[in-house]
Amino acid sequence: VPEGLPTTGVGVNQWFPPLALAIVAVVALAFRLQHDRVRARTVVDLVIKGAAGMALALVVLLIGLPWAVDRFIRFLPDGGGDQFAVAGVYGVIITALWQFAKERLRSIARYLGGVLLAVGLALFGLYVMASAADTNEPLSSPGVWIGALVFMVVAFVLFNPDRWSLHSLYRRGLAGTFAIERLDEKDGGGFVPHGKEPPLTDYREAEGPAPIVCCAAARTDDRQTGIKVLSMTFEPDDIVVHGWEGTGQSAKHKPLTMSHTEFQRRLPRNPFGRDLHTLMGLAAVSGAAVAPSLGRMDLKTTNALLAAFNARLGVWLPNPTADYPRSTTPRLVNMFKEISQMYGRDDPNLYVTDGGHWENLGLVELIRRRCKTIICIDASGDPPGTYQTFKDAIELANLECGATVDEGKLRAVWDGELAPVDGGPAKLNHARLTVRYAGADGEEATTADLLYVKAAVCAQSPIHIRRYAASDRRFPNYSTGDQLLEDDELSYLIQLGYASMDNALAANPALAAAALKAPGDG
Repeated sequence: VPEGLPTTGVGVNQWFPPLALAIVAVVALAFRLQHDRVRARTVVDLVIKGAAGMALALVVLLIGLPWAVDRFIRFLPDGGGDQFAVAGVYGVIITALWQFAKERLRSIARYLGGVLLAVGLALFGLYVMASAADTNEPLSSPGVWIGALVFMVVAFVLFNPDRWSLHSLYRRGLAGTFAIERLDEKDGGGFVPHGKEPPLTDYREAEGPAPIVCCAAARTDDRQTGIKVLSMTFEPDDIVVHGWEGTGQSAKHKPLTMSHTEFQRRLPRNPFGRDLHTLMGLAAVSGAAVAPSLGRMDLKTTNALLAAFNARLGVWLPNPTADYPRSTTPRLVNMFKEISQMYGRDDPNLYVTDGGHWENLGLVELIRRRCKTIICIDASGDPPGTYQTFKDAIELANLECGATVDEGKLRAVWDGELAPVDGGPAKLNHARLTVRYAGADGEEATTADLLYVKAAVCAQSPIHIRRYAASDRRFPNYSTGDQLLEDDELSYLIQLGYASMDNALAANPALAAAALKAPGDG
């Protein structure tokens, strides 16, 4: 056998791990045969399957794989080709194992992040212990513990985890990309520079519809809605968290409100918190798609891995549930809350992220306010013909507001003008629907007009857009993870947006005029 290559000998380090797991599986099986309780049987069945599966995998990796390689290389001549041949054997075996296990890995991928994080922390701990042993500095030394304690106290008092998150970079990028308003010529023209964007309160007297910035506030449980976030909205007058009170059939929607004056008073008194009350600052919170809290797209333990690697666009904002006498600057403990997914409803701060983690269209918040005319623009990346984002919004509107959209009309729309024709584009990319509001607090049941517009290629789209879509199968559903679109890709996205709205508004001119009325105009 060439020097340095494995031999057929099987040591205790190889057979002990699978043997131990096999014993666990046998003991669990014996316990299972003695107990018939449903809860015990379910848990023990999982233990049996997990321990037996891991034992079998370790037998293959620790015993079978070295034995197979050893048997194979005995037939190879000594020389430079043997290492290449052994690498080929490993490649074939690993490929076979991957093909066998990849479907299972996909089903448990959301849980692997926490496992990787735990393994990484364990390896780091071993590294620290080995380094201490090499330097003859025992970890039990009082100086080591006192130094660590002092560092943790200072970090808890001074360190704000939002300051090293990616949110500040993201917020500056948005402010440099989108213009809130154009300056008058007497002010030099151009656009409002970053750092001087007006606060959201300046839009109290705005003509036409007032802005509503929709975000998601993280929570630990998913009761009532099945989503581990609550809707949190920012308007010129108030900030509202749309929470729930009670459980089961008795659960009721309970909004928690805070004024903008109170919100600004409790923001961190440092450069990071300075712009969080502006329209662009809150728009950055509303667009914080990558965060340890993903609400509807919960990644389970992988959320902890995102927090540990600073993939954090969310921000900690004052919680309206209680009154605090001073600013509530986040501390280092908030970072550990992100890692452990522990978000208390009565904490001084809430972890606030992308509104799409709760509902991606903003439709529910307009229905909650019982608007008479609603234009809903859907630019989500749903597969063509599914409209799942819009369907999810309708379900939430019924759950939170008691509002409904006629199911018969919806089914006719999905199967009719919005349905793809022979695998190609649909006839239309917009539909007019009716929302029915339930009567509340003595109010009569009312209705509202809803114009739904999907940013999708349809038979009415201009011919040059349809030709481009035929040449680019991804268009227009580019992933938001692709931040480096080509000029043509971005240009055609913009043209599709204009064309989609032109078609929808041209077909519903009275509805468009009603939607743009100022609040005082009825």
